[in-house]
Amino acid sequence: MVEALCHQLTHTDAEGYAACCEALAAADLRGEVGQIPLPTLIIAGESDPCHHGR
Repeated sequence: MVEALCHQLTHTDAEGYAACCEALAAADLRGEVGQIPLPTLIIAGESDPCHHGR
């Protein structure tokens, strides 16, 4: 699995990857979190406001 992921990442177009990162950074999916039908671990960073992790 690690080898496949490394291969995928090293063969990904740099501009496309950067555009994907920008889209994910701008995405606010907090409204959809409640629709996940399975137990889910939500991870927040040290600099994220506490209420974003709830």
